[in-house]
Amino acid sequence: MAPPRQRLSGLTTNSNWNLYGRVATWADCTKFTPPPGTQQLCEATPPAQRAGRSGQFYVYNQQSPAVQLLGPGYQISPDPYAMSRLWEFSLSAIWGQPLNYLNAVWNDAIGLVDPSHVAAGGLDPDRFIAFLLGGPDFHSGRNTFVTSWQVLEYPHDSIHRGPIAPLKSWESSLASTDPGWPCCWSSALPRHGRCKAKRGAARDCWALPTIALLFFPLFTLGYDYRYVIPAFGPLFATASLGGWGIASRISRRVRPSTGSRLAV
Repeated sequence: MAPPRQRLSGLTTNSNWNLYGRVATWADCTKFTPPPGTQQLCEATPPAQRAGRSGQFYVYNQQSPAVQLLGPGYQISPDPYAMSRLWEFSLSAIWGQPLNYLNAVWNDAIGLVDPSHVAAGGLDPDRFIAFLLGGPDFHSGRNTFVTSWQVLEYPHDSIHRGPIAPLKSWESSLASTDPGWPCCWSSALPRHGRCKAKRGAARDCWALPTIALLFFPLFTLGYDYRYVIPAFGPLFATASLGGWGIASRISRRVRPSTGSRLAV
């Protein structure tokens, strides 16, 4: 039986591939019942033996069960219910294995403060860039996913690939070894939990979308330096407001009261 309608976890018509990539590295169909029409997404290889198979592997590689069933993740599937199948399977895996899901999110969250961290089945930033530029073998330069978009967006330029070194350098500048990172985080965290018309409201209004920008990709796909960079703007703004508030509070405490008088 085909799923009744399409459900999307992102902004594009193929967005549920990402959610499938999030769960496929640890999904074990012996621990949950795959919905009708998704049984072929189950993998015979036990999760413990899937080392090196990242979310990108399950979205793009020809050996991925979903790629074999629904076609590559960068093309519209001939199956009109492809996105619903991926959605239903992914949610079933999450509900059936919540601890595995939270563990995967936690392991990727470490990448926010340590970009060199390699989560289980994932790729560190350097190897992910090598995958994009060098292909699945990291050397040949043949990557059907990248090539398909180059042909579509840049039909007259099959060689040029924009420089990413400045962006990668900027993202890695706030690694765990930089003392500015924990200071930035501690200043940016919301204190009230919602926007209110009182002191700290501006910081909270910036902090909540910052947290959403940083953590939504972790819950729906995984750590990727490209998804961290857009959050830097509101993060720095929030940290600046938080630091300003902390400095003002300290200043008020150490400043002597103007109304105090020495006893005579």
